[in-house]
Amino acid sequence: MRIQWSGDVAQEMLGKLQVANRGMQECLRRAAAARQQMAGADPDGQNRAMQAATERFERCSGRLQLLATQLEDFQRALRRADDLFAEAEAQAIHLAEQIEPPPSPPERQGAAPVRWGIEALGFITERHSGAPPLPEWLEALLR
Repeated sequence: MRIQWSGDVAQEMLGKLQVANRGMQECLRRAAAARQQMAGADPDGQNRAMQAATERFERCSGRLQLLATQLEDFQRALRRADDLFAEAEAQAIHLAEQIEPPPSPPERQGAAPVRWGIEALGFITERHSGAPPLPEWLEALLR
C-alpha cells in the first residue's frame, strides 16, 4: 500500500475546518441566546407546546455540541497526522542520506538501468533486522 501525503492539502483542509469551527461556534452562541429567550417565554413552565419545543431544541443543541467536539477532534487528528508524515519523511530522507549507493553494475545492452531509491530501504532494513537472507541475485545487485 502506498500512502501519498501532501502537507499543502492538509493545511488547506485545516483552514476549511477552522472556518467550519467558527461557524459552529456562532451556531452554539445563537443556540444559547435562543435558550434564554425560550426560558423567558414560559417562565412558569406550564406551556406544554413550549416544553416540547424546548426539549427538541435541547436535543438539537446537544447534537450541535457533539458535532463541535468531533470537529475539534478531527482538527487535532489532522494536525497530528501531518506532523507524523513530516517526521516520517524527514526520517526517510535521513536514512537515504546514510546509505551509500552501490556501485553501478556493468552496462549490458538492452538491460534496464538499476535505480537506487527509497524503495531499496525496505530491502536494506530487512537485511539488518535478522530477516531471512535475500536471494543471491538480489544480494549481488545490492553489493
